[in-house]
Amino acid sequence: MKNRNDSNINGWLIINKPSGMTSNAVNSKIRYLLKTKKTGFLGTLDPFASGVLPIAIGHATKLLYYIENSSKEYVAELCWGEHRDTFDVDGRVIDRNKKVPSIAEIQTAIQDFIGETEQTPPIFSAVKINGKRACDLTRKGIEVTIQPKKIYINNIEVLNHKDNVTQIYVSCNKGVYIRSLAVDIAKKLNALCYLQTLQRTKSYNFNIKNSVTLENLLKNDVNDVQCYMRPMDFVLDDIPALDILDTVKFFNGMFQRVACEDVAVSRVYCNKHFVGLGKVENGILHPLRVFKD
Repeated sequence: MKNRNDSNINGWLIINKPSGMTSNAVNSKIRYLLKTKKTGFLGTLDPFASGVLPIAIGHATKLLYYIENSSKEYVAELCWGEHRDTFDVDGRVIDRNKKVPSIAEIQTAIQDFIGETEQTPPIFSAVKINGKRACDLTRKGIEVTIQPKKIYINNIEVLNHKDNVTQIYVSCNKGVYIRSLAVDIAKKLNALCYLQTLQRTKSYNFNIKNSVTLENLLKNDVNDVQCYMRPMDFVLDDIPALDILDTVKFFNGMFQRVACEDVAVSRVYCNKHFVGLGKVENGILHPLRVFKD
């Protein structure tokens, strides 16, 4: 690997995070590889979980705000017969029974979780309680109480059911804990379960089919990483676009008249080059985010 500080890399990497690693650790490795301080990721994955972890590089970190509430898709394996304190395979067994629901029972039960419902996050989670993470307090033996919150699940499907393991697909909005969902489904069926595996297959426009494993990425020189990059505006295709002839006013935060309908957020281009985000009000373009090379 070449030792270089390339702060002009801007865009997205779609990482297939391995199980057993935190999202922050993946982000740190990308930052070190690219020799840049400007990286961030969309949606934290539990250490035991794998799958899509979008990494924003350079100016792309300024776009995380606009997509942070995006939808996600997961494939999870529920293992019946045990309840664990973390709700997943890494936890301590705290209860057992022999009930394994039928596929018909599971398919009926999951219907009650589609749409808007309430969910209580696991005590082993990053939910903040008086500024401290619930998981950190729990590991210190401090009892925590987490309030339920409203969530929205678009769809749940049973993909496979064999022996004591059920594989499900979940499409949901931000803030849904699949571990809690699994335990809640089990409660509905008077059964016990924990998550054996969890993979995020999609996060907003980022699909696992287009991802690269961290292992393969780290084998590359910083220059070769560019072939895996997605452009900054890759995530903004649902936002209107407009063209300007000159960037001087835009880059200097000045307003300018444009032939465009009013819009709260618009992609701004100059000579087909993405230069930032702006809002149009009464025919006047107001810069929101400016991306100079």
